[in-house]
Amino acid sequence: MFAEVLIDQPHEAVDRLFTYRIPGTLPGVARGSRVQVPFGLGNRLVQGYVFSVGEHNDSRYKAKDIAGLMDDTPLLREEDFDLIDWVRERYDCLTIEAVRCIVPPPLRHAISHLDQLWAHWTMEDGWERTVEEDGRVSDAMKRALTWLHACQSASVRDWMNEAGIGRSTVKSLEKRGWVGIDSRIVYRDPWDDADEAEPIPDRLTDGQEKSLRAITNGIECGERVYCVKGVTGSGKTEVYIRAIAYARAKGKTALMLVPELSLTPQIIRRFRQRFAGDIAILHSRLSEGERYDEWRRVHGGEAGIVIGARSAVFAPLTEIGVIILDESHEDSYRSDVRPRYDAKDVAVWRGEREGAAVVMGSATPRITDWHKTETGTYTPLVLDKRIGEWSLPEVELVDMRRELIQGNRTMFSQALYDSLASAVERQKQAILLYNRRGYARSVSCRSCGEVIRCEHCDVSMVYHRAENALKCHYCGAQREMVRTCPHCGSDKIKPFGVGIQKVEKALAKLLPQARVMRMDSDTTSGKHAYRDMLRSFGAGHYDILLGTQMVAKGLDFPKVEVVGILAADTTLHLPDYMSAERTFRLITQAAGRAGRKGTGRVIVQTYKPDHYAVRYALGHDYDGFYRHEQDIRKVFRYPPWVGLMKIMVTGEEEDSVRDVCTQIARGMRDGIALDRELAKNFIECGAYTAPMTRLKDRYRYQVLCKYVPGEGHEEAYHRIAREYLALVQEPLYGYIEMDPVSLL
Repeated sequence: MFAEVLIDQPHEAVDRLFTYRIPGTLPGVARGSRVQVPFGLGNRLVQGYVFSVGEHNDSRYKAKDIAGLMDDTPLLREEDFDLIDWVRERYDCLTIEAVRCIVPPPLRHAISHLDQLWAHWTMEDGWERTVEEDGRVSDAMKRALTWLHACQSASVRDWMNEAGIGRSTVKSLEKRGWVGIDSRIVYRDPWDDADEAEPIPDRLTDGQEKSLRAITNGIECGERVYCVKGVTGSGKTEVYIRAIAYARAKGKTALMLVPELSLTPQIIRRFRQRFAGDIAILHSRLSEGERYDEWRRVHGGEAGIVIGARSAVFAPLTEIGVIILDESHEDSYRSDVRPRYDAKDVAVWRGEREGAAVVMGSATPRITDWHKTETGTYTPLVLDKRIGEWSLPEVELVDMRRELIQGNRTMFSQALYDSLASAVERQKQAILLYNRRGYARSVSCRSCGEVIRCEHCDVSMVYHRAENALKCHYCGAQREMVRTCPHCGSDKIKPFGVGIQKVEKALAKLLPQARVMRMDSDTTSGKHAYRDMLRSFGAGHYDILLGTQMVAKGLDFPKVEVVGILAADTTLHLPDYMSAERTFRLITQAAGRAGRKGTGRVIVQTYKPDHYAVRYALGHDYDGFYRHEQDIRKVFRYPPWVGLMKIMVTGEEEDSVRDVCTQIARGMRDGIALDRELAKNFIECGAYTAPMTRLKDRYRYQVLCKYVPGEGHEEAYHRIAREYLALVQEPLYGYIEMDPVSLL
């Protein structure tokens, strides 16, 4: 018997199947097995995955033997092979890159189960007499037996600690046959039960009931996608929980995806409370050992519910009843490394294949997603009232230009200062959003105007005061703070602009009595830092939570009465068709953190008070913003009114990158003109410099192609784009992105 094996090496030269002979000593090799095989002239042992098993027709074929089987059961299931093929075609990646989506890194590394020694009681009734008759029994042995008899079974470590005995005592008792010692697999526990349980709602609102009925009907029927538009605090999570409970009662599994930073202790606590040991969590903040164990529990059928971030969409669940994507508007559902998959697309594909209901929930659905509810592709569900009939918070707009005229040169308007001072005085809490890391946005020379830029990217470096260093937030480059201008030699060089660290310093000066906690990627780099900080804030140890966009979503603190957005218009300045939508979304999501259990006040500070995205956000008016944005995109021909495809090409030589993009655009236009069906739906195609022209020492150009959307059109244009992507040869790199969420 022979096996066709895919080698676990991400290179185009080996992106095919190699034939190996299955020796008689390895009868367990099957489709989906992970094996070790000799590869190359040196016969180096490498990992591989068996794609097929069968006889070989050519008896003259001399194949190498498989060296070993790496797992007791196949890692890849039959349905995984269809998913691998789809990911490879959809996202233009290597086969092994698609496989690696399904088999997570801990399984590919030297991670394994934890084996733990376990003691169990073996003596029969009357054991006390047996012990007394043995004259060589010490007090430690008697103490050990008494303790173990009470619990019958325990880990050796716990037994030794609790009974106060040593290893020699354990060995003596095992030698006499009075206790049994064996090795057991123990799963590492990623959970933390320190938080108190929350009360379970007695009844649902009418909106929740209606949404739940629709979703449970979808679980019964399958193959239906729901888009839930629910204002913050409307109880979307409770609907998710009950939908999952319904799926489990029907013997089906469930998958819930959340943005990475929304995996707060709050949401994990709620699911753990309701489903206990039936849940596995999968996200990047777990250790490799924890991820290994959680994946194995799912693969082995020991957990029927998976909660996780983007990559959990590939979790090895079977018989899926419902797939939920919370905060479905988040860009983080798209991978920025190969394969550049969109977890929403994968979720919809799995839902169709496995007959599962797919639920996308958000207070601010993507314009393209809500448009699909109007075309009948998705089913709309609306939750327009908060739980308990609490009203949405009052939102006040502050024009910072007027504050400047009135002599206020601080980051805080008078209205925001008064609200913060009042909240602190009354022992309430506040959340401040400022989406700029570091202390100062740039460092420049006042003599010649030179700005210190990253050597590897076309962006200015950000000053971080605590380390007295300059950092690039795109490639991670770092250097010491400069004392003289590298261009003119002047010592008149200083930081300019405001970062969140400067806001923190100004806040301490303005409200010295307030306890302020800063939350950004610099302060939450530790494994449990994010969880611990939120827990401290929830316990009332801090008055003000100052953070970047990570504090704008998924948080529910009853004592928060004030939310301040310090620079609401920051994202409006980005040269991207999604800028207005991101601004509306950020303000709306941040505003939803206030008044979750009563009255609340939101203060939005801006230099663009008349922009429609800001105005609609003030009134929590998603429908108004949706119609306005739809009209603008229709005029300027952007999704959802047109299909949009981006081909990004990068390389170290700018001329080469530009020339290849020009060739691709010209070739695609010519190729489309020759195809009557493609030409009928064609709008335009051109090559452009990416707004961020150079990142990590690589120049970036892109080809943008627009076409009339329709059934099968996306696949047709994707197909022709793949043909012309072949023009991109090493050392250049290129990829295709359908319906890109950013053109930066």
